[in-house]
Formats: sequence, structure tokens, C-alpha cells
Amino acid sequence: MNETLLIHFSGRDRPGLIAELTAILASYDACVLDIGQAVVHETLSLGLLVEIPRGESFRGFQDALVAKSREVQLQMNFTPIAKTDLDDWISSQARINSSSPSSAGPFPQTISLG
Repeated sequence: MNETLLIHFSGRDRPGLIAELTAILASYDACVLDIGQAVVHETLSLGLLVEIPRGESFRGFQDALVAKSREVQLQMNFTPIAKTDLDDWISSQARINSSSPSSAGPFPQTISLG
């Protein structure tokens, strides 16, 4: 069974930082379900909702992210996400996406005025 986690990082931003963090995710076959970030005055707030295989690699995954966070001076925390909460979130995303007019695509239609 897979484990779903919300991982939050915060601290000073710099070029390549997210690439370094996501390289660790990739090395443990983590699947990024959602991502959000904000940078205000060079301070990064990054949230990653990830699904990773449960097992021996889970501890290595956590250890690798903690070590990288310390190295790059980021604060980090893990929040486990219950399967029922994940299922509810997925359902809500499906409802949001299905309420958009499919013929319009992802962008509103352009109307020529002249």
C-alpha cells in the first residue's frame, strides 16, 4: 500500500532548490499529486502532496528529504494524509474539472470586437 503525505518546506529561495528536492522524490518513485508554491521577498513556501511506495524505502525517503532540508537550511514537516481524505480531495477535483465547459477547453473563448 502507498503512503500519501503533504510535505511543506519553507525558507530562503534560490535557483535550483525545487529541482534538488524533486530529484529526491524521483529517486524514491514518489508521485506528485499536487504542488503549490509562493515566493515572497525571496522566502519560499512549498507544499507537495505526494504518494510514495510504503516499505523500507519510506524511511530512506524521509531521511533523504530531512538531510537535504538541513543542508539547504529549509524548515520542513510531513503530514500524513488519510486515504479517505485523499479520496474526498480527488472527488472534489473531479467535480471542479467536470463543471468546466468541455468545448471551451482550458481557456475562455476569445471574442473579436472588430
